[in-house]
Amino acid sequence: MASLMLLISCGGGGGGSEDPDVVVSSERIEVSNVTMLHGGGEKQIIVNANCAWVITVPAADTWLSINPKSGANTQTITISCTPNTSTSSRTSVVTISGKQRTTAFTVTQNSIEIVPITISNFSLEGVSSSGVEYSYSLTPVTDDISSCGICFSTNSDAPTIEDQVVTGIRSGSTVTGTVSGLSANTTYRFRAYVTNSSGTYYSQMKSITTENNIPGRDDNQPPSTN
Repeated sequence: MASLMLLISCGGGGGGSEDPDVVVSSERIEVSNVTMLHGGGEKQIIVNANCAWVITVPAADTWLSINPKSGANTQTITISCTPNTSTSSRTSVVTISGKQRTTAFTVTQNSIEIVPITISNFSLEGVSSSGVEYSYSLTPVTDDISSCGICFSTNSDAPTIEDQVVTGIRSGSTVTGTVSGLSANTTYRFRAYVTNSSGTYYSQMKSITTENNIPGRDDNQPPSTN
């Protein structure tokens, strides 16, 4: 009987002891999600933590940078984004890790705001054997207008800025300019254009035929505008 009692007292009986392989982390790392404007820039946020941490930005997300990428405890970091010129927003999932705990937060950058531009009152005047003057109006006038003028071709009914281009002079909502160096007795097609951050906008097509100005001939034809 004494042997039996000894075996019972030395057994592995369950007193509720914890598994020594289970580690309960006391680390705390908290970061809020971030939304950035399409134009880029910087925003400061707070890492709320009680441990040392390291931030990892996905290698493919070259539009995003964070400084600093490592620190300890509660600290302010700076989020920087390049301008987003796409009509789609973009999001990066950023990880932040301590020794025992890893969490993630998202940085989302808005898409560009599409501001369509309307071209009106497009006219061609002063047609000669080698040139023409043009003018038109545009609305609305936005801060991101990068180029405006006229594009033209002798063989396309819808010329674009990939064809021949003459940049205009803009004063408020009015654009004016002169096209020179045209060939005599030739039909040209023109469209006014305006480019801003959301794209390039065109007017309806207008055509002209330059003057047939050949010295010594009596049958020279006057220029025409359509």
